Amino acid sequence: MPHRNLEAPAPARQSRRNFETVAKLVNPGSPDTSRLLLHPLAPEGGGDVFHSGGRQFSGKDDPAWKTIARWVNGAKD
Repeated sequence: MPHRNLEAPAPARQSRRNFETVAKLVNPGSPDTSRLLLHPLAPEGGGDVFHSGGRQFSGKDDPAWKTIARWVNGAKD
């Protein structure tokens, strides 16, 4: 009888670990207090002064910032 691996495939496990890591940076329903959105936001746009990963968003009007903010707010689309 063949051995059945009951674990998810490696890519699915990695995706789950990635999600669990990012989830620690999110305050569901509150993008303005979620580190996932504050740390990479430029200080001029309301972000933290320090972020070693650089600035990804110039302000809260950035389309990518808005997309992640919708997800933090629970959007499913």
